Amino acid sequence: MWGNAYREVTPDGDTVWEWLGYEHMDTEVDVPCALCPRSIWGYVNGIDTTPDGNVVGSFRHLNNLVITDKTSGAIKWRWGTWELGHQHNPTVLDTGNILVLDNGYHRLPPRDLRTTVSAEGYSRVLEVDPQTDRIEWSYEAEPPTGFWSHICSSAQRLPNGNTMICEGTPGRMFEVTANKEVVWEYINPFFTQGPPQASGAPGESINSLFRAHRYGPDFPALKGRDLDPARHANLNRLYAPEK
Repeated sequence: MWGNAYREVTPDGDTVWEWLGYEHMDTEVDVPCALCPRSIWGYVNGIDTTPDGNVVGSFRHLNNLVITDKTSGAIKWRWGTWELGHQHNPTVLDTGNILVLDNGYHRLPPRDLRTTVSAEGYSRVLEVDPQTDRIEWSYEAEPPTGFWSHICSSAQRLPNGNTMICEGTPGRMFEVTANKEVVWEYINPFFTQGPPQASGAPGESINSLFRAHRYGPDFPALKGRDLDPARHANLNRLYAPEK
């Protein structure tokens, strides 16, 4: 069984801080999803830091977001068992709330079972307050099954308050307002051959994305660069030059 570790390194490659999950996790509490392989305990697929310097991690197989005290190494907050399903990309907002892409894969049914939507088959974005465990904002498609990616994916809160979402498996990126209106959408036009099928047949053509980020025109790495999309017309299949 594999564990997990956090490590902070200097630009020269020296380790200045390390956290080993097996030293702080609890086998009675941190229980992996019953439908997943037992080989990986935890499986952290994304991390961020809180305003006070602690670390929030997305433990995919535990269906949990976990905050670790950086000084002591102790786990000080767990959340998601009855809400998340193999989530990705936790990001800490300026408010201290945590934005996360809830894939919905292997999500447990609600404890009260009062729901009209299947626990499987839809993804969503959640903003949770770690101080109260309350979901302060969420986005689901209408109908919910219109937004679904069982792996990968991400969510990014933009400066204007909108949220950019990457629906990984179908290669879709879209932006929604705080009122959940879709105001921008883009489908990845670049395809590659996916892994072979179980039968041995060649894999299907896929355009999946692991994660996406939006950068403003003032982003330092873009300084001095020509961003005219016409320069890349041969690559961007969705670009149509003006006639």
